[in-house]
Order: sequence, then structure tokens, then C-alpha cells
Amino acid sequence: MKKFLLNYLKFFIFFLLISLILFFISNSILTTGSKYEWIFSKRNGKYDFVVLGSSRAENMISVKILNNELNSSGINIATAGSNFADNLIVLKKFLESNSTNNIILNIDQFSLNSYKSFSYPFHYYEFIKFFYQQDVREVIKDYIPFTKYGILTFFPFLNTLEFYNSYKLKTVERTDHLKKHDINFGTIYFKDSIKKEFKTSPQILSINELDKKYFEKIVDLCNKEKIKLILVTTPLLEDIYKFKENSLLSFEYIKNFSLQNNLEYINYSELGDFNDTTYFKDYTHTTEFGTNYYTKLLSKKIKFN
Repeated sequence: MKKFLLNYLKFFIFFLLISLILFFISNSILTTGSKYEWIFSKRNGKYDFVVLGSSRAENMISVKILNNELNSSGINIATAGSNFADNLIVLKKFLESNSTNNIILNIDQFSLNSYKSFSYPFHYYEFIKFFYQQDVREVIKDYIPFTKYGILTFFPFLNTLEFYNSYKLKTVERTDHLKKHDINFGTIYFKDSIKKEFKTSPQILSINELDKKYFEKIVDLCNKEKIKLILVTTPLLEDIYKFKENSLLSFEYIKNFSLQNNLEYINYSELGDFNDTTYFKDYTHTTEFGTNYYTKLLSKKIKFN
């Protein structure tokens, strides 16, 4: 029996070492080729402001317009379909190598209920390379099953196998491809379409406690780093409220929280026209024309430190 256990232990240690070696090798030679990689590659940047959030911030806040209108220097590190936990890790990693005085964070009824709003709200495979950093690991722990978390603790390379379709070999071409995000400082524009179909599904949107938890962690991080946090609710085509029940619940929470914590909150619904489909690609995203229009309105309202 002792011999069996000893052999089993040797096999476990051998497999563990192989897994760790493969983990570190894969981190050095593989890439997702996504915007996350572009964000993580940023070094020694000093920015007047940073845009953070999901695709609604990535698409609807033009850094180029804000830079021109306010004579400032900004960057958009928002990522499509991401929740506040995702945003928190992105922001932490970004601030390790860069600095800013202001953060513009998009918050709305969708980001406060990410599992109903986004198909895959926490992209943990983008962060697995940081798995052995405790703060990252603690967030991942909240979003994957306990058994899976335990397995990844010893064999993180298995994550690469699970998401093998998301990884590619690092090449000069793929690294250069990331530079496309530099053109518009990380803002992603959607082109207008002649045929527009405004479709959405009826939803009852309550506030998810996990989303609330990580939103408040972003607030705490900004306070700790002495960064001014500006909350923004980006445009929605007005008709969407017919399909999204309990939206007012989210807005009440945002308003009350911003007042209690002395945070600047800008709701686009108070700034411009939300009935003109010319400005919208769909109910929740704008065309390039709409993005420029609404960002100019925002530039007249926002105040940076």
C-alpha cells in the first residue's frame, strides 16, 4: 500500500511539474490576439483619462473626440461583453504599468445584470496567465465551479486545452495586428448599415449581487489610487425600455450610490435625442456618426481632475 501511494505521489508531482512547465511555455508562445492583449501590452503611459466597461463604452465613447475637445490624452480599455469583475482585473493590470487621473466607467441595467445581458460576461481565459497572482485568482474563484478552480490551481495548463480555439501562436504579424487599436485609442467604431433591424428580447433586469460587488470594488480601487471615477450611462434607443423591465431599479441604485459616495454621474438620456435611429446601429450601440455626436455632448458635461 505504501509503495502504491509513493508511486502515486511521484506520478502526481511529475504531472504537476509538466503542467507548470507547459503553463509557462504556453504563456510565452500563445496569444488570444484580442484587445485584452493590446491593453496588457501598454507600458509607461500617462493618461488624463481611461474609458472602462463593456462594448457600450468601447463603442460609444470616442477617445479621439474627447482628446480634441478637451485637449487631453486618453485611452479606451473597455472590452466587449465584459462585466465589472472582468473590468476590475483589466484596470488593475493596466494600472500596474500605466497611470491616469480619471476613469470613465459605463454603468447601466445591463452591466448590473451581466449574466442576463452578456453571453459570456467574465473572460477568465484572458486572465489565466495571471492565475498565480492572488487578487486575480480570487476573482476567478467567484466565476468558475469550485472543482474546476481546484483542478486549475494545480494544473492551469488545462485551461489552454479547454479554450484551445481562443489561442494562437504569437507571431510578429499577430503582434503588429494589435496595433490597429492605437488608431482610435481603443475605441471601436461601428459602421452605419442601410438595412437596420432593431431586435431585442423581453427581459426583467434585477441587480445581480456579484455585479454589484465588483462594481463597488472598482470604486474602492479608484479611491485607493486617488483616481477620480466618473460614472456614465451611455445612450440607449428610447424604445428599448418597452422590452427591459425594472430598468428604473438600476438607475435608482446608480443615482443613490453616486450621491452617497460623492461620485460624478452622467446619464446620456439627459443630454440628447434618443429617438433618432440615424445615430444607432442597434438598440444598445451607436454608429460612428452617433458615437461622435454623443461624445461631443459628453465633452461639454464631463470634468476631469
